Amino acid sequence: MASAEAMKAVLRRLKDDFSYYSGKCLKIRTKRGTVEPLVLNVAQHRLVEIADNQWNTEGKVRIIVLKARQMGLSTAIGGWIFHKVTTKKAKRSAELKRDLEHAYVGLAQTATAGNASTARLLASVSSQIDASVRVNNASATALTENMILTANQNLYNAGSEASIIMCKPADSLVIANFAYRASGAERRRDVGDGTKIVNTVEVYRSPFGEQRVVLNRFIKTGHCIVYDPDQWRKVVLRPWFQETLGKTGDNTAVLLAGEYSLKHRNFKASSFINNLT
Repeated sequence: MASAEAMKAVLRRLKDDFSYYSGKCLKIRTKRGTVEPLVLNVAQHRLVEIADNQWNTEGKVRIIVLKARQMGLSTAIGGWIFHKVTTKKAKRSAELKRDLEHAYVGLAQTATAGNASTARLLASVSSQIDASVRVNNASATALTENMILTANQNLYNAGSEASIIMCKPADSLVIANFAYRASGAERRRDVGDGTKIVNTVEVYRSPFGEQRVVLNRFIKTGHCIVYDPDQWRKVVLRPWFQETLGKTGDNTAVLLAGEYSLKHRNFKASSFINNLT
């Protein structure tokens, strides 16, 4: 079975490389009547190369082809257009998913009911955590291990246990260096006879249990969240849908929309460290 990273690499290539996509995903009916993959010939490769270059540099394609017959150029450009249309919609869908994650963890947003002139807003993670279990720094401060221990102790005293520490990439480096917190008192790591240098902490263990360390590029810069994922639910108000809005010339406008919220089942089941540098 392919690894997750290998699968992501294949998906990226399918999205970015039409020559690879056409051979894997598109079929043509040949003159012999058989259905075969669309493997580009030399002329088709050259046409696609020109089209890609115009698309990437100008945002549009204007090509007049004086061609001999039976070279498959019409087939190639038809497949190229299909590839652009389908992957562009997929790209916009991925952007919406990232926007939703940013709304969950990248904002300090309170819930707004909304009205006829104001859109309603969901409450982000930080607005659904009780003040008694937070770790609030009076001024902007770098993350320390004592802050994480305090957050865990606050949760333990409230009857909760977290299983994940979510942080920004810069704070993951801080956590990786917990092993060297005091000169002469470094925590040992088992490197055996390996030839790799490993500088990461994937699991953090303290008197309050074991927690996975998870990076999140969308998390609010000043926050580190210590939480129990079982206590959070994504609420679907309107699932993602698409609707064609109209057509202007060769352009067809499509709306991608959905409405989601976030629910914390127990406001004392998660903590966050605030005001980090």
